[in-house]
Order: sequence, then structure tokens, then C-alpha cells
Amino acid sequence: MQTNRNTRVLSIVIPCYNEAATIAEVIGKVKRVKLPGGWQKEIIIVDDNSKDDIAMVINAINGIDRVIYRQENGGKGAAVKDGLRATSGDYCIIQDADLELDPNEYPSLLAPMIRGEAHAV
Repeated sequence: MQTNRNTRVLSIVIPCYNEAATIAEVIGKVKRVKLPGGWQKEIIIVDDNSKDDIAMVINAINGIDRVIYRQENGGKGAAVKDGLRATSGDYCIIQDADLELDPNEYPSLLAPMIRGEAHAV
């Protein structure tokens, strides 16, 4: 991901397994969320060897920075680890693909780090 010195990057890792029904909506919400000025998003999808049509759904969506297709199912932890290894951002958020977490909370999560009050939230 190309950034200038004044831009900070939030890497968003989305591990998924058989979530073709919700992945497009999740990615859409992630893409629409407004980050604080000077921040941009890096979206990384990790498909943990899904058996549904999720690959077809993912491939039809623009604006994803990287997609990792695991060759065998290793569980959420393995998918998260693969996603973290692929990040290039200053900070990282793990976004569930089942709509359990709300991407609109990203600015609130970043706020203490931006203020220098925390290294992790």
C-alpha cells in the first residue's frame, strides 16, 4: 500500500469461513466508515477454506487490498495470524465477517491511540 509520510494506515483483517451471505455487506460497511483525517484503510480478507461461494462474492468487490485463500481450514486464529502477517498498517483491527462488530466504531477505537493515551485498544 502506497502512503505518504502524513498518512496513517489502519489495516482491517477480515477472517471469514462460509460467510458468503454477509461478506459483501461487511466489506461495504468497512469501506464506507469515515476515519479521522490523515488515515486510510487497508482491507485484507482471509478466507479460511470456505465451502460456500464466498470466493465468487469477494472477487466481485472492488477496493479490497489483499485476499488470502487458505488451502485448509485452520480456524479463526490461523486466519487472523495469516492476515496479520499481510498487514502494512500502523494499527490493525480484526473485523468479523458475520456482522457481529460494527465498523462505525473504528474512529472511537482509534481515538485514544491518536491522542497518545494507548498503544492498543
